[in-house]
Amino acid sequence: MRKLLTILVLGLLFSGSGYAEEENFYKKYLSECSNSPIKTFLITDRSSFSSKLVGEIGNQKIEKELIKDKGTLVYSGKNLDKNCLKQKFTEHHKSKILTKNLENKLNKNYNLSKKSLGIFPTKIHNKNFKIHFIREGSSAYKSNLRVGDTILTYNGIGLISDDKECTDNIDDIYNCFYEFEKIFEQFNVGDKIDLQVIRNNKSKNIVLEISPIKDRVIASLGWSENFNNSIPKIKSLENIVCVEGCKLIDDYIYFYKNNYLYFYNNTHSYGYDINILERDNNKIVKSNKWDLNNPHSILISQSTGTYTDNTLVEFDKIINANNSIINGLSLMDGKLEFHNNYYIAKGKKSYLSTGGGAFWFDAVFNYKNEYIELLNTGSDCYKVNELIKGYDKDLNKTKKEIKKNLSENKNPTSWLAALSKHKKDEWCIN
Repeated sequence: MRKLLTILVLGLLFSGSGYAEEENFYKKYLSECSNSPIKTFLITDRSSFSSKLVGEIGNQKIEKELIKDKGTLVYSGKNLDKNCLKQKFTEHHKSKILTKNLENKLNKNYNLSKKSLGIFPTKIHNKNFKIHFIREGSSAYKSNLRVGDTILTYNGIGLISDDKECTDNIDDIYNCFYEFEKIFEQFNVGDKIDLQVIRNNKSKNIVLEISPIKDRVIASLGWSENFNNSIPKIKSLENIVCVEGCKLIDDYIYFYKNNYLYFYNNTHSYGYDINILERDNNKIVKSNKWDLNNPHSILISQSTGTYTDNTLVEFDKIINANNSIINGLSLMDGKLEFHNNYYIAKGKKSYLSTGGGAFWFDAVFNYKNEYIELLNTGSDCYKVNELIKGYDKDLNKTKKEIKKNLSENKNPTSWLAALSKHKKDEWCIN
């Protein structure tokens, strides 16, 4: 009965809520450039699951449900023609850059009907605006305006700065930009503006047609791929990141003997990195080669802005994958340094108290994510007892939590519990 219930719960976990393998450009292009079947599977990470209750086994509650397509999608096959794939991707980037998914994401970050002048000016001689920078794909870029042009008039009206904070000093460029943009608020997408400019000491007339911001955003996405023998990256087909602008991020592709592995991740909005850990005698070293020789594990690092999520997957699990889901080992955040029986997390994020106060520190962990040692590395040093006292207003509560953590685990699993075993009187953090 218990076995049957377990099967039912697992069915709840992975039916419906698991990733849906849809026909897509990745699979299409990979299959057209290789002569073998393609396996598709998902590597889970700490963000792949929701907290929805989906079942129980006896008294044990199961609260993990896979979120559709959250994690690292991997395409695996054999005998891939690199030149064929490069051609497919290049053609895609040029002709299909604005797919439905991309357009939806851009719409969330920009009002695509909004106009884009694309000019960053400074003021010259306390009077006219001089162009310091032009955004690619913008109205100014299309109108053949040039960096260094000084704009005298628009539609016969003198273009003069009245803002005292807008100067010819490059440090004041944003003050000039906001004043310049405000002058042109009266125009809409499609309007044409006659500009008189000075270029190389000569007067020139230029017609500027206002284009939508969509044109500028698409132009800045970038189509080039780093497809060579030293960097295992290729520009994503549709994985776009919008953080202070939008861009297509890199996906990763590796070759092992006749096999290839294509990695695509969309868990976080800041992009991701993949590193290969290789065996070097008794050491585990980080190595990023196009062709793998002695792989140990795959490390997937996803930036969230203020910290990095890390997921470790044994390479053998990936090569021999028979399931559609592979559970990755979620490690601590930060930059990781690997050893056989432990790893060091540098720049792990936490909080000094229950009221907040972020800080970053270095520590040694085993592969069960238990603390082996807190390292003194930063310039801000605190007395151990004072840190423990200041964590919560209720010191007895803090002490109980530390005692409970130490009694339930062979090694501490919280920095507070690890701090209580710190070998020095002070702990130095960042």
